[in-house]
Amino acid sequence: MSIVEQPANPSPAESGGSISVDGHTVARADGNPLVQALAGAALAAVLGAAGWAAMVVTTKHSVGLAAVGLGLLSTFLIGRFTGGRRGVLFVVAAVLSVVVALAVGKYAAFAYLIHDEARQQYGAAGAAYFGYLSGHTWDAFTAHIGEEFSAFYLLWLGLAASVAWRRLGPGLPR
Repeated sequence: MSIVEQPANPSPAESGGSISVDGHTVARADGNPLVQALAGAALAAVLGAAGWAAMVVTTKHSVGLAAVGLGLLSTFLIGRFTGGRRGVLFVVAAVLSVVVALAVGKYAAFAYLIHDEARQQYGAAGAAYFGYLSGHTWDAFTAHIGEEFSAFYLLWLGLAASVAWRRLGPGLPR
């Protein structure tokens, strides 16, 4: 078993060939698949964190099943960035991007909500005290970490990891 496998049926652009776009010949840029996977994972983490924070802020609820959606987003982007390659390292990158998206998204939502609550109760002074990146907000977040991340989230992370394995894991022997 290889750590990184080529796609089963690469297109001409994915197999190192060139393609013609509007009369211009474009050659495929061959890059390091791990770097490509990390770029896809980073983009997925940023988009996923923003989506998670938006979900929590608008609904005032944290829906754990949405972590599966983060897994789908991550595997889709990593697959696109790597040209459909599969491998254990890509699965690890996808799962890590889901963990980062959850952690950053939960912090962003928490920071927004506590900032908004402080602004409503104490005005500008409260909003300044609980700024989005202030130490006071971070301290409040870490003090409530058990409420933000319950053991139940391991189930959702497991489902996201399962999605990553099915979509990016090594294929069956040929």
